[in-house]
Amino acid sequence: MIRGIYTAASGMMADQRRLDVVANNLANASTTGFKRETTISKSFSDFLIQRTHDADPTANALPQQVGRLGIGTYVVNTATRLITGNMQPTGNSLDVAIVGDGFFAVNTPQGVRYTRAGSFRQNGDGTLVTPDGHEVLVDGSPVQAPEGSLTITADGDVLAGDQNLGRLTVVTSLELGAIRKEGNNLWVPAGEGEFSTLVTPSETSGQYTLQVGYLESSNVESVTEMVEMMTIMRSFEASQKALQAQDETLQKAVTEIGRV
Repeated sequence: MIRGIYTAASGMMADQRRLDVVANNLANASTTGFKRETTISKSFSDFLIQRTHDADPTANALPQQVGRLGIGTYVVNTATRLITGNMQPTGNSLDVAIVGDGFFAVNTPQGVRYTRAGSFRQNGDGTLVTPDGHEVLVDGSPVQAPEGSLTITADGDVLAGDQNLGRLTVVTSLELGAIRKEGNNLWVPAGEGEFSTLVTPSETSGQYTLQVGYLESSNVESVTEMVEMMTIMRSFEASQKALQAQDETLQKAVTEIGRV
């Protein structure tokens, strides 16, 4: 009975983690360049069940095997779908969308980070930055030019009038290796022993193209996420009822059977 409580509780904990991921997907359904996440679950090792009292001690026979008993599940990791979202035209010459496998490199107070959101602008001193004020790296360094003079070509070249200042620094997931989400639509290489985000292998081609005057929408499908949320809630309720049943059975064992 105690094992049954642990099994049901593990299912509830896994569903809670899955629900958190789905809720985060829905919250970012309109976030530029956001990538949908899914959870990866794994079951704990099964127990082999045997009918120990059926063995014949005089014949030295082994107990009869009944089968295997599962003892619950847990979330191992999260996986990110890098599939490109829809392209939304903006007409802004500093908006750039990545089609394929790639990330823009930006400079933050914590160091170099990576993002799929290519909504760029010039700040007060003419530096090319993200909406959060992070410097966009061009050939590995920030660029500065008179306000309103910057344009970006389809090859990623950043021009100040007729002067070529360099090319946008775009890094693929193959070059980054193990990565994790840091928040605020930023990614960072995962350090040794850190909890990294698994990227779907079929989408790590290392190939990309740029579209200027467009922004990439989130690849989250709200209807799909809502259906997934309802499925998780039903699973959570089923585990909750199983836990309550185990608790009631244990209470009877203590108060009634124990009294005998």
